[in-house]
Amino acid sequence: MEQKLHKKRFKYESILKKDMNIEASSIPTKNLMVCNYGLVNGLSRKDVLQVFSQYGQVERIIMLPHKSYCFICYTNVQEAISAWDKVNWKVNSLPEQQLFYLIYTVSGNAY
Repeated sequence: MEQKLHKKRFKYESILKKDMNIEASSIPTKNLMVCNYGLVNGLSRKDVLQVFSQYGQVERIIMLPHKSYCFICYTNVQEAISAWDKVNWKVNSLPEQQLFYLIYTVSGNAY
């Protein structure tokens, strides 16, 4: 399982850098990337709020056309950490009940 997690993280960090020129962060930030769900997969802003607003005030949601990922910016790092702890690699509460793969990003200003 650890090797699978490492491979997925590397894959999504590469996509983040290539598509958006944004670096992943090895330490918690207030910015999260949902690596495997976005507009392409049928995720809506309402879905994002339903899942992520439980853990704090969502400052901004960025959903890009034709992308299978999205970004959530919280008002502070503690809220993002709470979401990370409760959502990352866990089945979500949406009807599809898929796993969300999350990474912290260095800055939300680039998107």
